[in-house]
Amino acid sequence: IVSPVLAWLFMYVASVTLTHRAQWRFAFATIWLVMPTFLVSWSQGRLAGVMVHLALPLLLLGWMRTVHKARPLRIRGAGQAELELEDRTFRPSFAALSAGMTVVIVAAAPWTGLAFILMGALLIASRPQRWKGVTLTLLPALVMMIPTWIAALQLPGTRTLRLLLADSGHPMGFSMAPTWQTVLGLPQDLTAFPVLWNQNLDLVWLIPGALVALGATIAVLKVSGYWMRSRVFYVVAVAAFVIAIVGSRTAISFEDALVGAWPAAALSIAGISLIIAWAGALRPLVLEEKVRSSRARRRLEERRRKRLIEQGQEAPEREKLLARIMRPVGLAGLAVSLVLPIATLVMWVPHANAVAFADQTGESSDTLIGPAPSYQTPAAVQEAQKYPRHARFLVLQVNDDGVRASLYRGDGRELGDSAPRTRLESAVDVQYSQVDGSFDVLASTDAAHAAFAELIGKLLTSPEQADGLVNFAVDQVALSFGSGAAHAAAQTSLDQNPSLERAGETDIGALWRARPDGVEPSRIYIDDQGTLTPVPSGLVGGSIKLDDFEFEPGSVLVLSERADENWRATIDADTLEPVEYGWQQAFKLEDTTGTVKIAWHNDWMPLWWIASAVSIAGIAIAAIPVRRRIRNHDA
Repeated sequence: IVSPVLAWLFMYVASVTLTHRAQWRFAFATIWLVMPTFLVSWSQGRLAGVMVHLALPLLLLGWMRTVHKARPLRIRGAGQAELELEDRTFRPSFAALSAGMTVVIVAAAPWTGLAFILMGALLIASRPQRWKGVTLTLLPALVMMIPTWIAALQLPGTRTLRLLLADSGHPMGFSMAPTWQTVLGLPQDLTAFPVLWNQNLDLVWLIPGALVALGATIAVLKVSGYWMRSRVFYVVAVAAFVIAIVGSRTAISFEDALVGAWPAAALSIAGISLIIAWAGALRPLVLEEKVRSSRARRRLEERRRKRLIEQGQEAPEREKLLARIMRPVGLAGLAVSLVLPIATLVMWVPHANAVAFADQTGESSDTLIGPAPSYQTPAAVQEAQKYPRHARFLVLQVNDDGVRASLYRGDGRELGDSAPRTRLESAVDVQYSQVDGSFDVLASTDAAHAAFAELIGKLLTSPEQADGLVNFAVDQVALSFGSGAAHAAAQTSLDQNPSLERAGETDIGALWRARPDGVEPSRIYIDDQGTLTPVPSGLVGGSIKLDDFEFEPGSVLVLSERADENWRATIDADTLEPVEYGWQQAFKLEDTTGTVKIAWHNDWMPLWWIASAVSIAGIAIAAIPVRRRIRNHDA
């Protein structure tokens, strides 16, 4: 809710490193607020894009202060000499600020980690004396993203970069913008933006991007004291636009349609880079005591003009004329930079709730992301999802067009329910396994996906063979309300399934309890030659007293989770041997007594926890403000 206020405030505070003129700082903050990439991300609930947009101004503030690149304050004396006031002492608090914001940005958009590494290496190579600030800024983010780097490097080919482009939260589809619209800052196609009362007014959403692009281009063409900075950040903006264009066309997930990477982070980086480049063309603010008497001002100006003539520094008439022309042009540019962004914001607010995003079928939808309805999952299912069973809820949506099956824990899908790597592998399966525009889910390279698809197929067509619900810890099955022959056939098949018991109807639809052989499914169970015994399960691991259950030595302890080498099981400090059990993780039980401890553990995780804790502690300590009296004033 407060994100727009914070975006404007953070940019206004950070822009003091670019200019001391309050009117231009106000203009930059307003333009930053009405950037389409932020407005759309905020309206649609895309958290990663919002976080990057909020963090970038604070990163600018901390970074410019750390490397001493902020614009100094100038004071002009009576003799026309100018004094530059700049604090050039190293302040760890600014480095801590930039480090914290770097962590936020890299966590929201992992690909930015590579960009920060490249920029840091170039800066250290060019200015070795700044290695402390650069290291303190980049090291915490790189340490905390180690698991992401490891996961990315384990993937073959271009999948490494595709994983880094993936959204941190659950991906949502969108209408891909043409290249020219992306360059003007639009994260999605212009047709998906709010429709105003006049169709020609829809071009108003292009104004912020066009303004910063025009201002930055003028700054690059104008040779000024900050021309090199403008040129460098102009190149950074171009690179960010290229990443946005490529990312939006790169499939990183599959949600009934291939979903591309949301380009908000790249567009925000491009936007702030263009603003920095634009600021290089602004005249610096020079503080000067004004002479109140008009006669005294005329005499002072006359003495200054005579002194310049005597010194041979009198400006030619052409330069005087150019100065008189450029002043009103600059004022007009400032007025445009203030009025147009405010007009854009005024037009956006009434239509913010109508911002469309492509739904899971790939079509545009006006439904915004929002909190899940309270108690969407039946109370009995909620109890089954708690200790000691931690079972799951299968929801089927069947119509004549097809079948959609979702396996839920809680009230439905949440942002953290699936990892970017898992989503990417699903997208790759679909992308490279399509035949005539269709994809055979049974041919998926992911064994769990293939087994789940096979189970759903049998559940709806051959109920006497659908005995795999326990493998997925399904406690209850819901068939959403619908119509058509396919829906009627699905309901008949579920009624005929011997493993299901009809449990009535809920707000979701018809409900069945899964009770294969009278057993209540659990996330962990013991398989004793086909006899399944549910045992207590935790949310991730579990602690099981074997003395409470009857089974023969050599039985298998099975988890309703994908097989992974990082699953560990011990019985009285002795490690259990993993065994093959289809797509599931399983361990062999040689003893029938003792307590089994199950956990997911990686050998390098403790070291990563320690390194992350040290990094966070370092940022916190460096953020403590320390009073310093040493100041260097460069005239």
